This record gives sequence, C-alpha cells and structure tokens, in this order.
Amino acid sequence: MDFIEALTLPFGKGKTGGIKRMLTAMLTQFVPIYGQLVLMGWWHTVMERAQHRTQPVELPPVRPFFGLAMRGLRLLIVFTLFQLPLLIWVGFFSLAASFGLPPIIITLINEEVTFDETMASYGAVAGSGLLVLLLLVFAWGIPMLIVFWSSLMRFNETGDFATFFDLSAAARQIKEHRNTFFMMTLFIVLGVVMAFVALSITVIGVLFFIPFLMYYTGSIMGQAARFEDLPPPVSRTQTQNHAVGSTQPYHPQSDAAATQSPTRQVADSDQTPRLESLEPKE
Repeated sequence: MDFIEALTLPFGKGKTGGIKRMLTAMLTQFVPIYGQLVLMGWWHTVMERAQHRTQPVELPPVRPFFGLAMRGLRLLIVFTLFQLPLLIWVGFFSLAASFGLPPIIITLINEEVTFDETMASYGAVAGSGLLVLLLLVFAWGIPMLIVFWSSLMRFNETGDFATFFDLSAAARQIKEHRNTFFMMTLFIVLGVVMAFVALSITVIGVLFFIPFLMYYTGSIMGQAARFEDLPPPVSRTQTQNHAVGSTQPYHPQSDAAATQSPTRQVADSDQTPRLESLEPKE
C-alpha cells in the first residue's frame, strides 16, 4: 500500500484537474442527503479504480451525480443491513432516553418519590445502556465493518450483488490476508487522525474533512484489495508434497508463479497497462 499516493491523490500523476474535482466534492457535501450519497458513490469509484489499478493514478471526477448517488444508496443499504443489530439498539436506547424525562417531571409534583432517587435510578439505567452499546460496538460494529470492507472488495471483482452476503467467504479472505487488513486499518486510522488534526487547526479543514476521508480511505482500501504485499496462501497439500524427498527450503512464491494462468504470466511480464478506463474522457 502506498500511503503517499493515497494522501496526495488530487495532486497525482496523469491528467490535471484533481484540484477542480476536489473542489466539486467539497461543494457537493453541502447538499443535504443527496450530496452525501454522491460522495459515497464517489468513494466507491476511488476504491474501484485503485483496486483495478486504472492508469493514470488520479482522482476520478464527481460525476455523473445520479449514477454516483445510486451507487452510494446501494452501499448505504448494504452497510445498514450489516450493522442492523447495532442500529436497532441505538434506536431503542435513544427512545428510552427520550422517555426518561417524564418520570423526572413526575417526581417534581410527587412528594413520595424524591428527585434524587429518581435521578439515581435513571442514571443507573442510562449507564447500563451505554455499557451495552459500547460492548456491541466492539463485539459487532467493528468486526462487521471489516467484514463489509472484505465483501466490498469481493464485489468489486465479481460485480455480483449476492457477493456482499457471502459472509463466510469474506471472513475467509480476512483470515488469509489478515496482515493486509491490519495494515489497511492502521493506515485508515492514521488518516482519520490527520484529518481531525487539520479540522482543529485550519478553517479550510472543515471543508476538506469529508472529501479527504472519502478519497484517502477509498485509495487505501483499493490498494489493499490487490493483496500484493503477501504471497498467495499455501495449501496443506502443497506443503506435504514438497516435504516428501525434498532437501530444499519451500518457497510458496515459486508454486504460485508456476500455477498461475498464462494470461497472468503475460500480464506480469508486460509492464504496459492493458486495461483502459471505460469512463468518458474529459
């Protein structure tokens, strides 16, 4: 993963216009609801380009608006389904907290129950609810967020919407490439921290915050989805076959190179990109 490439994507190589596209994204975020859907679709486009290594490396245009909004809406629906238990609890807890005020008002006119007693019981219930919410975030929210990332990577390769809900395959991909997912998460956290620092220091950071997170995280996740920093997983059969009568150390990279398809071998030997972007040129 190239941290500098993700960080400086609007100023990358290739066609100029990254700054103009960044300004468009900054203005789009102020359109209620629709603007956020457009930016989500734009984020997915950045990730898809980085994953498929579309050349040159540059920031994609924020258009067409409707197409990006539909793409963003689809991602929002899937993400909501992944986080449904957590969202249900947040809604239930918010509803319960909103109905916590009437008992407090009743104690003001009821002399049998003191205000301090009611506040103490209400505080205990609120504290328990927050504790359960925190446990749900760590036990469900964060793991399912990573599973969603893995499913999105697989969807970008297959184009099949059902891929999102093949959770066993997504979890298996995370297990096989756990180092890549760890580094990806680390880079994302680092970028979020940098964005918050810029948000607190400069005025332009307020405008730059959301678009930066969109293109930065999209680029990091797309690069991670290529899984270039790890050798392919080695099966137990390959290891056992090599162990019989062999005195040389086992190198999984050599088996991977020997078994890859002729198309992949040609692509590896030829450094010239074969794929061209299907998006309209400006």
